[in-house]
Amino acid sequence: MKHLALAVALALSHQAFASSSPFVKAELLSNGATLSLQRHDGSQLIAPKFDDQEFFDNPAIASDSSYVGWLALFPDRGASYPQPLYLVILDRFNHVHRFEGKFGMVFGWCFTEDGSSVVYKYSFPHGTTPIAFDMRRIEDEKLLRRFELDPIAPEENEDAVLQSKTPRWARCATKRVRGH
Repeated sequence: MKHLALAVALALSHQAFASSSPFVKAELLSNGATLSLQRHDGSQLIAPKFDDQEFFDNPAIASDSSYVGWLALFPDRGASYPQPLYLVILDRFNHVHRFEGKFGMVFGWCFTEDGSSVVYKYSFPHGTTPIAFDMRRIEDEKLLRRFELDPIAPEENEDAVLQSKTPRWARCATKRVRGH
């Protein structure tokens, strides 16, 4: 009986260690319908989906490899194509962290340089809309910074306005989702 208990304890300890291995690769498959994740120990897993989620987009791994993140795209949200409602972060222990804006959809994101936080840009998908950026610590999802930009007039170049008015801490999130 002692040997069985020891074997079970060793197996559980190995499984816990394997599941906490850092991330080394995040690859979109099936045109973004699946996201394959690979860990440093060679183990692979498929990223979890929300109930009606259709696609994944913009996957990235934090600089310290402790986190992997992506945008979760959903159908039937007022457009003929899937919309990015959430930024999803998976930690080394398979805990899911979900981030969204105060309004609209998430259209760009990045990890901070140290990998402990995320910055994401959100707005409505069409028309003259406000644009905002949040920085949140991943571990407890606490809001660290927020910047809101008034709607950009249709005759203005949105990229130029974003480049000139977005604070340095949020610039990495100014890229738009590739879309499907």
